[in-house]
Amino acid sequence: MMRRKVSLMAALFALILCSICHAQGPPGKLYFVDQRHPQADDTNPGTQFAPLKTISAAAALAKAGDTVYIASGVYRERVLIEESGTADGPIRFQASPAANVIVTGADAITDWRQEEEPGVFSTPWPYVFIGWSANRAHPGDDHHAMVGRAEQVFVKGYPLHQVLERAHLSRGSFYVDQEKRRLCVRGKHDEDLAKVLVEASVRDTVWDVQGEYVQTRGIRFRYAANKAQSGAVVLRKAGDVLEDCVVERMNSIGATFPGPDVTIRRCTFQDNGQMGFSAGSAHNLLFTGCLVRNNNTKDWSRGWEAGGNKLCLCRGVVLENSRFVDNRGNGIWFDIGNEDCTVRNCLIADNEDCGIFYEISYGLHAHDNVIVGNGFTNTPGAWGAQAAISLSSSPGCVIER
Repeated sequence: MMRRKVSLMAALFALILCSICHAQGPPGKLYFVDQRHPQADDTNPGTQFAPLKTISAAAALAKAGDTVYIASGVYRERVLIEESGTADGPIRFQASPAANVIVTGADAITDWRQEEEPGVFSTPWPYVFIGWSANRAHPGDDHHAMVGRAEQVFVKGYPLHQVLERAHLSRGSFYVDQEKRRLCVRGKHDEDLAKVLVEASVRDTVWDVQGEYVQTRGIRFRYAANKAQSGAVVLRKAGDVLEDCVVERMNSIGATFPGPDVTIRRCTFQDNGQMGFSAGSAHNLLFTGCLVRNNNTKDWSRGWEAGGNKLCLCRGVVLENSRFVDNRGNGIWFDIGNEDCTVRNCLIADNEDCGIFYEISYGLHAHDNVIVGNGFTNTPGAWGAQAAISLSSSPGCVIER
Protein backbone atom coordinates (compact mmCIF):
# COMPACT_ATOMS: atom_id res chain seq x y z
CA MET A 1 0.00 0.00 0.00
CA MET A 2 2.83 2.38 0.89
CA ARG A 3 4.57 1.62 -2.43
CA ARG A 4 1.33 2.27 -4.32
CA LYS A 5 0.86 5.57 -2.47
CA VAL A 6 4.41 6.75 -3.30
CA SER A 7 3.92 5.80 -6.97
CA LEU A 8 0.63 7.67 -7.07
CA MET A 9 2.23 10.77 -5.54
CA ALA A 10 5.11 10.64 -8.03
CA ALA A 11 2.67 10.29 -10.92
CA LEU A 12 0.60 13.22 -9.63
CA PHE A 13 3.74 15.34 -9.20
CA ALA A 14 4.82 14.54 -12.78
CA LEU A 15 1.35 15.44 -14.05
CA ILE A 16 1.52 18.81 -12.26
CA LEU A 17 4.96 19.54 -13.73
CA CYS A 18 3.82 18.61 -17.23
CA SER A 19 0.78 20.87 -16.86
CA ILE A 20 2.96 23.76 -15.68
CA CYS A 21 5.46 23.29 -18.52
CA HIS A 22 2.67 23.02 -21.11
CA ALA A 23 1.15 26.27 -19.82
CA GLN A 24 4.50 28.07 -19.86
CA GLY A 25 5.61 27.29 -23.40
CA PRO A 26 7.46 24.74 -25.52
CA PRO A 27 8.81 21.86 -23.40
CA GLY A 28 12.52 21.54 -22.75
CA LYS A 29 14.46 19.36 -20.36
CA LEU A 30 13.47 19.10 -16.71
CA TYR A 31 16.18 19.13 -14.06
CA PHE A 32 15.59 18.40 -10.38
CA VAL A 33 17.64 19.66 -7.43
CA ASP A 34 17.05 18.06 -4.04
CA GLN A 35 19.86 18.28 -1.49
CA ARG A 36 17.95 16.11 0.99
CA HIS A 37 17.48 13.19 -1.40
CA PRO A 38 19.67 10.25 -0.30
CA GLN A 39 20.99 9.77 -3.86
CA ALA A 40 21.50 13.48 -4.60
CA ASP A 41 24.80 14.17 -6.36
CA ASP A 42 26.04 16.76 -8.82
CA THR A 43 27.27 13.98 -11.10
CA ASN A 44 23.68 12.73 -11.50
CA PRO A 45 21.65 13.45 -14.65
CA GLY A 46 19.27 15.60 -12.60
CA THR A 47 16.17 13.44 -12.94
CA GLN A 48 13.46 13.24 -10.30
CA PHE A 49 14.88 10.01 -8.84
CA ALA A 50 18.57 10.88 -9.39
CA PRO A 51 18.56 14.62 -8.60
CA LEU A 52 21.38 17.12 -8.46
CA LYS A 53 22.56 18.32 -5.06
CA THR A 54 23.22 21.99 -5.82
CA ILE A 55 21.45 24.65 -7.84
CA SER A 56 24.79 25.68 -9.32
CA ALA A 57 25.15 22.26 -10.96
CA ALA A 58 21.73 22.70 -12.56
CA ALA A 59 22.67 26.21 -13.71
CA ALA A 60 25.66 24.75 -15.56
CA LEU A 61 23.39 22.30 -17.43
CA ALA A 62 20.22 24.27 -18.19
CA LYS A 63 19.72 25.66 -21.69
CA ALA A 64 16.99 27.64 -23.43
CA GLY A 65 13.58 26.10 -22.75
CA ASP A 66 14.72 24.03 -19.76
CA THR A 67 13.16 24.13 -16.29
CA VAL A 68 14.94 23.51 -13.00
CA TYR A 69 12.75 22.40 -10.07
CA ILE A 70 14.25 22.93 -6.61
CA ALA A 71 13.10 20.91 -3.60
CA SER A 72 12.91 22.22 -0.05
CA GLY A 73 16.20 22.97 1.65
CA VAL A 74 18.74 25.61 2.65
CA TYR A 75 21.15 26.00 -0.26
CA ARG A 76 24.39 27.57 0.90
CA GLU A 77 25.84 28.60 -2.45
CA ARG A 78 26.38 31.45 -4.87
CA VAL A 79 24.44 30.63 -8.02
CA LEU A 80 25.81 32.06 -11.29
CA ILE A 81 23.54 31.72 -14.33
CA GLU A 82 25.46 32.54 -17.50
CA GLU A 83 23.35 30.75 -20.12
CA SER A 84 20.55 32.63 -21.92
CA GLY A 85 17.07 31.54 -22.77
CA THR A 86 14.89 33.00 -25.49
CA ALA A 87 11.59 34.89 -25.50
CA ASP A 88 9.78 31.69 -26.49
CA GLY A 89 11.98 29.36 -24.45
CA PRO A 90 13.22 30.97 -21.24
CA ILE A 91 15.30 29.11 -18.70
CA ARG A 92 13.25 28.64 -15.53
CA PHE A 93 14.47 28.14 -11.97
CA GLN A 94 11.62 27.58 -9.57
CA ALA A 95 10.72 26.02 -6.28
CA SER A 96 8.94 22.69 -6.63
CA PRO A 97 5.24 22.74 -5.68
CA ALA A 98 4.85 23.45 -1.93
CA ALA A 99 8.65 23.58 -1.45
CA ASN A 100 10.40 25.95 0.95
CA VAL A 101 13.62 26.91 -0.85
CA ILE A 102 16.20 29.19 0.80
CA VAL A 103 19.37 30.37 -0.97
CA THR A 104 21.67 31.97 1.59
CA GLY A 105 24.96 33.79 1.70
CA ALA A 106 25.68 32.36 5.16
CA ASP A 107 27.37 29.14 6.22
CA ALA A 108 26.71 27.24 9.42
CA ILE A 109 29.72 27.59 11.75
CA THR A 110 30.59 24.54 13.85
CA ASP A 111 34.34 24.83 14.57
CA TRP A 112 34.31 26.74 17.87
CA ARG A 113 36.94 27.34 20.53
CA GLN A 114 35.87 28.66 23.92
CA GLU A 115 37.87 31.75 24.94
CA GLU A 116 38.82 32.95 28.42
CA GLU A 117 36.14 35.66 28.52
CA PRO A 118 32.76 34.39 29.81
CA GLY A 119 30.48 33.23 27.00
CA VAL A 120 32.94 34.10 24.19
CA PHE A 121 33.72 31.59 21.43
CA SER A 122 35.95 32.01 18.38
CA THR A 123 36.40 30.34 15.01
CA PRO A 124 38.82 30.74 12.05
CA TRP A 125 37.81 33.66 9.80
CA PRO A 126 39.72 33.99 6.50
CA TYR A 127 37.22 36.36 4.85
CA VAL A 128 37.96 39.95 3.79
CA PHE A 129 35.01 41.54 2.00
CA ILE A 130 36.29 45.11 1.65
CA GLY A 131 40.03 44.89 1.16
CA TRP A 132 40.77 48.36 -0.22
CA SER A 133 39.60 50.25 2.89
CA ALA A 134 41.77 50.52 6.01
CA ASN A 135 38.78 50.07 8.29
CA ARG A 136 37.22 47.36 6.06
CA ALA A 137 34.17 49.58 5.52
CA HIS A 138 32.56 51.17 2.45
CA PRO A 139 32.36 54.10 2.54
CA GLY A 140 35.25 54.56 4.92
CA ASP A 141 34.09 57.65 6.84
CA ASP A 142 33.36 57.78 10.56
CA HIS A 143 29.59 57.43 10.17
CA HIS A 144 30.03 54.17 8.27
CA ALA A 145 32.95 52.76 10.29
CA MET A 146 30.65 50.00 11.54
CA VAL A 147 27.63 50.45 9.26
CA GLY A 148 29.75 50.05 6.13
CA ARG A 149 31.24 46.69 7.04
CA ALA A 150 29.89 43.53 5.42
CA GLU A 151 30.02 40.85 8.14
CA GLN A 152 26.82 39.37 9.57
CA VAL A 153 26.32 36.72 12.28
CA PHE A 154 23.04 35.05 13.25
CA VAL A 155 22.41 32.78 16.23
CA LYS A 156 19.22 30.71 15.91
CA GLY A 157 18.13 33.14 13.20
CA TYR A 158 18.62 36.28 15.31
CA PRO A 159 21.18 38.88 14.15
CA LEU A 160 24.01 39.86 16.47
CA HIS A 161 25.47 43.34 16.90
CA GLN A 162 28.99 43.97 15.56
CA VAL A 163 31.62 45.73 17.65
CA LEU A 164 34.96 47.12 16.49
CA GLU A 165 37.00 46.24 19.58
CA ARG A 166 37.26 42.90 21.32
CA ALA A 167 37.01 44.58 24.71
CA HIS A 168 33.50 45.72 23.74
CA LEU A 169 32.16 42.20 23.26
CA SER A 170 29.01 41.70 25.28
CA ARG A 171 25.99 39.45 25.08
CA GLY A 172 24.59 39.33 21.54
CA SER A 173 27.64 40.72 19.74
CA PHE A 174 30.55 39.67 17.53
CA TYR A 175 34.00 40.96 16.66
CA VAL A 176 36.20 40.26 13.63
CA ASP A 177 39.86 39.98 14.59
CA GLN A 178 41.56 40.79 11.29
CA GLU A 179 45.08 40.32 12.67
CA LYS A 180 44.47 36.84 14.05
CA ARG A 181 41.93 35.93 11.34
CA ARG A 182 39.32 34.86 13.87
CA LEU A 183 35.65 35.59 14.44
CA CYS A 184 34.74 36.09 18.10
CA VAL A 185 31.09 35.69 19.11
CA ARG A 186 29.12 35.95 22.32
CA GLY A 187 25.53 34.71 22.24
CA LYS A 188 22.61 36.65 23.69
CA HIS A 189 22.25 34.13 26.49
CA ASP A 190 25.91 33.08 26.84
CA GLU A 191 24.90 29.76 25.30
CA ASP A 192 27.39 27.15 24.11
CA LEU A 193 27.66 28.04 20.43
CA ALA A 194 28.69 24.50 19.53
CA LYS A 195 25.17 23.37 20.50
CA VAL A 196 23.06 25.89 18.56
CA LEU A 197 22.77 27.02 14.94
CA VAL A 198 25.23 29.82 14.23
CA GLU A 199 25.38 31.25 10.71
CA ALA A 200 27.85 33.79 9.36
CA SER A 201 27.60 35.53 6.00
CA VAL A 202 30.48 34.47 3.74
CA ARG A 203 29.20 35.22 0.18
CA ASP A 204 28.63 38.70 -1.22
CA THR A 205 26.23 37.50 -3.95
CA VAL A 206 23.70 34.67 -3.81
CA TRP A 207 21.96 34.82 -7.22
CA ASP A 208 23.64 36.36 -10.28
CA VAL A 209 21.70 36.13 -13.56
CA GLN A 210 24.00 37.10 -16.43
CA GLY A 211 21.97 35.58 -19.26
CA GLU A 212 18.85 36.83 -21.02
CA TYR A 213 15.36 35.42 -20.53
CA VAL A 214 15.98 33.67 -17.22
CA GLN A 215 12.98 33.32 -14.90
CA THR A 216 13.33 32.83 -11.13
CA ARG A 217 10.29 31.86 -9.06
CA GLY A 218 9.36 31.01 -5.49
CA ILE A 219 12.78 31.30 -3.77
CA ARG A 220 13.72 33.05 -0.52
CA PHE A 221 17.12 34.80 -0.62
CA ARG A 222 18.92 36.02 2.50
CA TYR A 223 22.10 36.81 4.48
CA ALA A 224 24.63 37.98 1.85
CA ALA A 225 27.80 39.79 2.97
CA ASN A 226 27.48 42.43 0.24
CA LYS A 227 29.03 45.87 0.49
CA ALA A 228 27.15 49.13 0.03
CA GLN A 229 25.74 49.86 -3.45
CA SER A 230 25.77 46.21 -4.52
CA GLY A 231 22.84 43.81 -4.66
CA ALA A 232 22.90 40.25 -3.42
CA VAL A 233 20.43 39.19 -6.13
CA VAL A 234 21.26 40.55 -9.59
CA LEU A 235 19.24 40.42 -12.82
CA ARG A 236 21.35 41.84 -15.62
CA LYS A 237 19.72 41.24 -18.99
CA ALA A 238 16.58 41.66 -21.06
CA GLY A 239 13.73 39.26 -20.40
CA ASP A 240 14.86 38.29 -16.89
CA VAL A 241 12.03 37.75 -14.41
CA LEU A 242 11.94 37.57 -10.60
CA GLU A 243 8.58 36.31 -9.39
CA ASP A 244 7.06 35.29 -6.04
CA CYS A 245 10.44 35.60 -4.30
CA VAL A 246 11.55 37.07 -0.97
CA VAL A 247 14.81 39.04 -0.71
CA GLU A 248 15.64 39.79 2.91
CA ARG A 249 18.27 40.59 5.53
CA MET A 250 21.11 41.24 3.13
CA ASN A 251 23.93 43.32 4.53
CA SER A 252 23.29 46.18 2.10
CA ILE A 253 20.99 46.09 -0.97
CA GLY A 254 18.59 43.23 -1.44
CA ALA A 255 18.57 43.13 -5.24
CA THR A 256 19.84 45.22 -8.12
CA PHE A 257 18.70 45.46 -11.73
CA PRO A 258 21.40 46.93 -13.99
CA GLY A 259 19.83 45.99 -17.34
CA PRO A 260 16.74 46.73 -19.46
CA ASP A 261 13.40 44.95 -19.85
CA VAL A 262 13.38 43.18 -16.49
CA THR A 263 10.15 42.17 -14.72
CA ILE A 264 9.73 41.92 -10.93
CA ARG A 265 6.39 40.44 -9.93
CA ARG A 266 4.86 39.70 -6.50
CA CYS A 267 8.18 39.84 -4.64
CA THR A 268 9.02 41.03 -1.13
CA PHE A 269 12.11 43.10 -0.31
CA GLN A 270 12.40 43.47 3.45
CA ASP A 271 14.76 44.09 6.37
CA ASN A 272 17.80 44.71 4.15
CA GLY A 273 20.69 46.70 5.59
CA GLN A 274 20.76 49.56 3.07
CA MET A 275 17.90 49.34 0.53
CA GLY A 276 15.29 46.95 -0.76
CA PHE A 277 16.48 47.22 -4.36
CA SER A 278 18.33 49.47 -6.79
CA ALA A 279 18.24 49.93 -10.56
CA GLY A 280 20.58 51.56 -13.05
CA SER A 281 19.85 51.94 -16.78
CA ALA A 282 16.98 49.54 -16.14
CA HIS A 283 14.88 50.82 -19.04
CA ASN A 284 11.30 49.50 -19.15
CA LEU A 285 11.59 47.86 -15.74
CA LEU A 286 8.17 46.55 -14.68
CA PHE A 287 7.82 46.29 -10.90
CA THR A 288 4.36 45.04 -10.02
CA GLY A 289 2.50 43.58 -7.05
CA CYS A 290 5.50 43.82 -4.70
CA LEU A 291 6.15 44.73 -1.08
CA VAL A 292 9.15 46.89 -0.05
CA ARG A 293 9.32 47.35 3.71
CA ASN A 294 11.66 48.12 6.63
CA ASN A 295 14.86 48.58 4.65
CA ASN A 296 17.97 50.48 5.83
CA THR A 297 18.13 48.53 9.08
CA LYS A 298 21.85 49.40 9.45
CA ASP A 299 21.38 53.20 9.20
CA TRP A 300 23.35 54.02 6.06
CA SER A 301 23.48 57.74 5.25
CA ARG A 302 20.09 58.75 3.84
CA GLY A 303 21.57 61.60 1.82
CA TRP A 304 23.71 59.07 -0.05
CA GLU A 305 21.31 56.19 -0.69
CA ALA A 306 19.16 54.32 1.79
CA GLY A 307 15.56 53.28 2.30
CA GLY A 308 13.16 51.54 -0.04
CA ASN A 309 15.07 51.87 -3.30
CA LYS A 310 17.04 54.09 -5.65
CA LEU A 311 16.81 54.26 -9.45
CA CYS A 312 19.26 56.08 -11.72
CA LEU A 313 19.37 56.72 -15.50
CA CYS A 314 16.25 54.63 -16.17
CA ARG A 315 13.66 55.22 -18.90
CA GLY A 316 10.10 53.97 -18.93
CA VAL A 317 10.09 52.36 -15.47
CA VAL A 318 6.67 51.33 -14.15
CA LEU A 319 6.15 50.80 -10.41
CA GLU A 320 2.58 49.62 -9.91
CA ASN A 321 0.20 47.88 -7.51
CA SER A 322 2.95 47.74 -4.87
CA ARG A 323 3.49 48.77 -1.26
CA PHE A 324 6.45 50.84 -0.08
CA VAL A 325 6.06 51.03 3.70
CA ASP A 326 8.05 51.61 6.88
CA ASN A 327 11.38 52.17 5.14
CA ARG A 328 14.08 54.07 7.03
CA GLY A 329 14.68 56.60 4.30
CA ASN A 330 12.74 57.47 1.16
CA GLY A 331 10.01 55.10 0.05
CA ILE A 332 10.73 55.57 -3.68
CA TRP A 333 13.76 57.50 -4.93
CA PHE A 334 14.45 58.30 -8.58
CA ASP A 335 17.86 59.99 -8.64
CA ILE A 336 19.43 61.58 -11.74
CA GLY A 337 18.63 61.05 -15.40
CA ASN A 338 15.39 59.10 -15.17
CA GLU A 339 12.82 59.72 -17.93
CA ASP A 340 9.11 59.04 -18.38
CA CYS A 341 8.67 56.86 -15.32
CA THR A 342 5.31 55.88 -13.81
CA VAL A 343 4.18 55.20 -10.25
CA ARG A 344 0.56 54.07 -10.09
CA ASN A 345 -1.87 52.32 -7.77
CA CYS A 346 0.67 52.04 -4.96
CA LEU A 347 0.50 52.42 -1.18
CA ILE A 348 3.43 54.56 -0.03
CA ALA A 349 3.13 54.92 3.72
CA ASP A 350 5.06 55.60 6.93
CA ASN A 351 8.46 55.92 5.28
CA GLU A 352 10.68 58.00 7.52
CA ASP A 353 11.74 60.33 4.70
CA CYS A 354 10.00 61.27 1.45
CA GLY A 355 7.27 59.08 -0.04
CA ILE A 356 8.30 59.72 -3.68
CA PHE A 357 11.50 61.69 -4.36
CA TYR A 358 11.94 62.47 -8.08
CA GLU A 359 15.30 64.21 -8.47
CA ILE A 360 17.11 65.69 -11.50
CA SER A 361 14.91 63.63 -13.82
CA TYR A 362 12.12 64.14 -16.37
CA GLY A 363 8.49 63.33 -16.92
CA LEU A 364 7.24 61.44 -13.87
CA HIS A 365 3.59 60.34 -14.08
CA ALA A 366 2.35 59.46 -10.60
CA HIS A 367 -1.34 58.71 -10.35
CA ASP A 368 -3.92 56.90 -8.25
CA ASN A 369 -1.56 56.34 -5.32
CA VAL A 370 -2.22 56.51 -1.58
CA ILE A 371 0.68 58.40 0.03
CA VAL A 372 0.33 58.96 3.79
CA GLY A 373 2.45 59.36 6.90
CA ASN A 374 5.80 59.97 5.19
CA GLY A 375 8.64 62.35 6.06
CA PHE A 376 8.16 62.71 9.81
CA THR A 377 11.68 61.83 10.92
CA ASN A 378 14.26 64.51 11.66
CA THR A 379 16.80 64.20 8.83
CA PRO A 380 18.97 67.35 8.87
CA GLY A 381 20.11 68.48 5.44
CA ALA A 382 17.95 65.98 3.53
CA TRP A 383 16.44 68.16 0.80
CA GLY A 384 12.85 67.24 0.09
CA ALA A 385 12.81 64.51 2.74
CA GLN A 386 9.89 65.94 4.71
CA ALA A 387 7.22 65.45 2.05
CA ALA A 388 4.78 63.01 0.55
CA ILE A 389 6.04 63.85 -2.95
CA SER A 390 9.11 65.95 -3.74
CA LEU A 391 9.93 67.00 -7.30
CA SER A 392 13.47 68.40 -7.40
CA SER A 393 14.87 69.89 -10.64
CA SER A 394 12.53 67.60 -12.57
CA PRO A 395 10.39 69.19 -15.28
CA GLY A 396 7.38 67.77 -17.11
CA CYS A 397 5.90 65.79 -14.20
CA VAL A 398 2.21 65.01 -13.80
CA ILE A 399 0.69 64.10 -10.42
CA GLU A 400 -2.95 62.96 -10.48
CA ARG A 401 -5.53 61.56 -8.06
